[in-house]
Amino acid sequence: MIYRDQGRYDEAEKIFVTALDSRRTKLGAEHADTVQSMNDLGMLYTRQKRYSDAEPLLKKAFEIRNTQLGEEHLATLESMYELGVLYASQNQYEKAEPLLLKAYEGRQKRLSSDHPATLDSLENLIKLYEAWGKTEQAQQWRAKTTPEKSSK
Repeated sequence: MIYRDQGRYDEAEKIFVTALDSRRTKLGAEHADTVQSMNDLGMLYTRQKRYSDAEPLLKKAFEIRNTQLGEEHLATLESMYELGVLYASQNQYEKAEPLLLKAYEGRQKRLSSDHPATLDSLENLIKLYEAWGKTEQAQQWRAKTTPEKSSK
């Protein structure tokens, strides 16, 4: 993950692909660690704008987590969020919106309004509405966060 966060995508990809292959072989395709590797590799591909590589990984990770853990589990919310980010990156706003909304609401409920993951979800939801040309919704979401931020 450090390589990914540093923008060293080729090095990160080698590690993520090796980890995914190894976990798939040793643990099985639906083991939690294998699914995390799917999600990590999908996130990397999204950052690289390799959307056709990212989508099947992120969809599968979300489907498995949703089935095994339920929609409100933090791991499921992570996959839901990443799939929403992928769709937003491709201007597929109708697909992205429900995923980003549910991820935000779930993270707010499970973590808190000021948790970094919740704030990331909110930021991407606002960006979605701005990119989609729905500035009124973007402003409404921004306005909802202002009292929470200023009361601290």
